[in-house]
Amino acid sequence: MQLIDNDLKSLQEARIVSETARDSFGMLKGYGQDELNLILKKVIDDLTKILPDLLKIEYANKSIGSCEDKLDLYNQFIELYKKDIDNKKIVGPLLFNDKNQIEKMGVPLGPVVTLLPIENTVLYSIYALLIAIKSGNTLVMVPHPKMSSISSKIYPQIQLICTNAGLPQGFLGYMNNVTFNGVKELTASSEVAAVINVGCAEYYDQVNIPSKPVFYAETGSTPVFIQKTADIAKASSQIIKSRAFDNGLAPSSEQFVVAESSISEDVRTQLINDGAYFMNKEEEAKLRQTLFRKVQRLVKNISAKLLNGSPIDQDFQFQMMLWY
Repeated sequence: MQLIDNDLKSLQEARIVSETARDSFGMLKGYGQDELNLILKKVIDDLTKILPDLLKIEYANKSIGSCEDKLDLYNQFIELYKKDIDNKKIVGPLLFNDKNQIEKMGVPLGPVVTLLPIENTVLYSIYALLIAIKSGNTLVMVPHPKMSSISSKIYPQIQLICTNAGLPQGFLGYMNNVTFNGVKELTASSEVAAVINVGCAEYYDQVNIPSKPVFYAETGSTPVFIQKTADIAKASSQIIKSRAFDNGLAPSSEQFVVAESSISEDVRTQLINDGAYFMNKEEEAKLRQTLFRKVQRLVKNISAKLLNGSPIDQDFQFQMMLWY
């Protein structure tokens, strides 16, 4: 019988990837902006060729979203990004005064850790990768624990592209064994210069990240407001198309519609004609029971504590914030 302590494996892996990223960053310091831009173009070209296969691997693991829509989103992003590669300078002298003296200098931070959510692992990884290359920082990817099983299928392919393009070995690291303690070890490491948290709320208050910048990215309930002057048919069509894009996983996807009262019935009719469905109260109640079971259990538990006069501990407060 073989016993495996996943926590210990995760802690050890966190130490290894942070040290490797540090060593790689030492070699990356010699790269100028022009060299990074050339590498970036090569990486984009090679990534574009394998992206359909990477998206299929992701979909086979979790079956969320649409591979076609994700590919379309990537292509749109890349077209805009390519136009910006040569125009923006991030590393090196950025601003000179009238005496041709440097007033502003772009200096890379060092290894950057990116904490990824369960959805759109591949696309978020690629976005972080392109930013890291452009800014001359090494990168460590931390997938959601439920997506860590595909790490060894996705990231080695991207690593090969990076080294073939001219980046130093170890430029891109990743974790295979993702545990809460492993994430704490990695983000607290003195080797790590910054952390990007892409909508992983479970780490917000529970992981202390001292003495380094932390960048947060989050999604929310995006409203759309239809005024009486709007083209109702066009607005309805765009809302339906946007809401259905990638099965609603896009951060900008509309979550609810607000219409002026004078046109509300016309909007409702048009949305139905375009494929929307309005639930009755009974259907809404059933859907809420399915979607928010954890909330109901949590509320009952908290209510019981309050009635008994027991204090609500930090874990309960944190869960209440997550599931409110």
